Amino acid sequence: MNKKKTIFALGALAGVSITYFSLCQRLYNNVLKGHNKSAKTKDETDYSVLDSRRQAGQVWAETTEHAIVYISSFDHLKLAGYQFLNPGSDKWVIIVHGYQSEAKYVFQNGKEFYDRGFNVLIVDCRGHGLSEGDYIGMGWHDRLDVVKWIEHILLRYPSAQIVLYGISMGAATVMMTTGEDLPSNVVCAIEDCGYSNLYDVFADQIKKLYHLPPISVLAGIDCVMRSKAGYSIGEVDTIKQLRKSKTPTLFIHGQEDDFVPFTMVFENYNACAAPKEIITASRAGHALSQTKPYYYLKVFEFIDHYIK
Repeated sequence: MNKKKTIFALGALAGVSITYFSLCQRLYNNVLKGHNKSAKTKDETDYSVLDSRRQAGQVWAETTEHAIVYISSFDHLKLAGYQFLNPGSDKWVIIVHGYQSEAKYVFQNGKEFYDRGFNVLIVDCRGHGLSEGDYIGMGWHDRLDVVKWIEHILLRYPSAQIVLYGISMGAATVMMTTGEDLPSNVVCAIEDCGYSNLYDVFADQIKKLYHLPPISVLAGIDCVMRSKAGYSIGEVDTIKQLRKSKTPTLFIHGQEDDFVPFTMVFENYNACAAPKEIITASRAGHALSQTKPYYYLKVFEFIDHYIK
């Protein structure tokens, strides 16, 4: 009887384990799996001002000469970016899109920089758009990809003055990039609604979307992430990177953000070791601070302190 009970208990444990890791695999697929295609988020389509700017950005991209350029990542992925040159200018911006978005959905941001004389490089993150990749880097591996993009520019334009600009996951990417050993050509960074750490974002979304206690599945998701993506939830630590930063950074966040908690902007700002400023936008949801009329005035006012 004892032997039968032991076998039964082991079988039950195995069944529970399989079910548990199947759930974690499903959550990983929903949260982290790369798609190479994506749609606009619901919040983005609710605001006519953003839609109007998006349409203008699309027209700009279609009517402005540009090239699709490529780099090879540290793990041998072919990554793509859209490059728009402003002849005679040494001002550059690297624009990094958000989670499950792609470069073509932030053309309107590129237009704003281009119209002010910048050369514009809008990159597709790994697992998005034209770039290769079976998983989403959540900014951790993407930070090394941005370093590669910086090297790509400087190899061809050694006098370039480079601004880093990112939204949401792209903002976290930019912040984590500033914690790397960057050349002096990188003059400043703009982050809009980036997270301070991945664990808390995942926990918040698991509660909201699946009504599960986060601690019950995060360990399993972390195991899947380690095996599938090669990094852990705990490694994606924006604050740790910001403490090493030497890049002047502007922090922006909407006060009504229900995806990346508003409080995270203060965690990021306080951690940053470099010169810094902060803007919080009232009545703005996730990635919607840019709908405010003062948004780009403040962005370029900050940049002008550091561009020669």
